[in-house]
Amino acid sequence: KEPDPTKEPDSTDTPVEPVTLNIGYMNNYGSLWSVMTAKEKGYFEEEGITLKLTSFDNGPNIIPAMENGSINLGYIGDGAHKLCVQGRASIIALSHVSNGDAVIGGPNVKTIEDLKGKTVAYASGTSSETILVNTLTKAGLTMNDITPMMSKGVDACAIWSPQSLTILAEAEGATKLTDNMTFADTSVSLASWIAMPNYLEENKDVVVRFLRALFKGMAYAADDHY
Repeated sequence: KEPDPTKEPDSTDTPVEPVTLNIGYMNNYGSLWSVMTAKEKGYFEEEGITLKLTSFDNGPNIIPAMENGSINLGYIGDGAHKLCVQGRASIIALSHVSNGDAVIGGPNVKTIEDLKGKTVAYASGTSSETILVNTLTKAGLTMNDITPMMSKGVDACAIWSPQSLTILAEAEGATKLTDNMTFADTSVSLASWIAMPNYLEENKDVVVRFLRALFKGMAYAADDHY
């Protein structure tokens, strides 16, 4: 069949080799809004891509799975970008700017100044640590002024959605002290799609096909199809 000169060289009319991609994600809207839209609309199928989705508790845990080859591409929130800065992963696409992180106080914590001397739950190396540090700094405090923990039985917590929304809706006496918009004038909470540098180098065509479908999903979802 002669090529159609009106079509771009990378048109989806061109036969492509089918491929299955193992995708690491987090179980929230921010992680899934674009990739699931693209999947349900058939954009990945157009690119010959089948997705196998695996849920992770946080972004930093996705990167070791990518390093051992069990995950090909992954989604990370703000905190895990530090690992990209260190060269452990490459950003292939911006997902969105987030406002899903929050520092939430219990019944005895109504202001950020009340955090002093309290026990606060957070996840190290994630966006919850980022917003916690920003919140403490805003009140002139540091991590040394609180008792940081990563378990229950605490006075406050730094967490991302959907858990932040659940806590605010269901925990008696919970007060949102800060969220990402509190620090919009000094920092941006990014979420991104990432790949291992060697995987990106060896599978550029596959990554381009993934991104082409992902961007179609983003465009559709952003056009009032939330």
